[in-house]
Amino acid sequence: MNLTIEMLKEKKACAEGIEWFLEHKLKTVEENIKQLMNEGKIKWANWLLLRMLQGKNINRYVIFAAEKALHLFEEKYPEAAKTFLENPSEENKNAVAAAAAYAVAAGLKKEIIEYGLKLLPEAT
Repeated sequence: MNLTIEMLKEKKACAEGIEWFLEHKLKTVEENIKQLMNEGKIKWANWLLLRMLQGKNINRYVIFAAEKALHLFEEKYPEAAKTFLENPSEENKNAVAAAAAYAVAAGLKKEIIEYGLKLLPEAT
């Protein structure tokens, strides 16, 4: 899927992120996420991936991340992921996004983000 400046603005990307995007001139979401990872901008890669996933693939991604890091936050985050499935409110979405970000930061980043890349919609 191609990534545009309009998409980033719609998703409320930070000014620094938009500047990075314009400097790198990469076309697809996947190319941008991989380059962000190569540059060590893992939180940015996770931020972009979470906003580009659609429908139930968001659930799949955050639950995969939570399960991978289950031993790191056994009490709080897995429950948040399950709660999101039952009630996909903005608050619960933020909780599962935090779980994914935590798992990414916990050293599981490559495996989790690579899984998420497989969930992106195909280019149309």
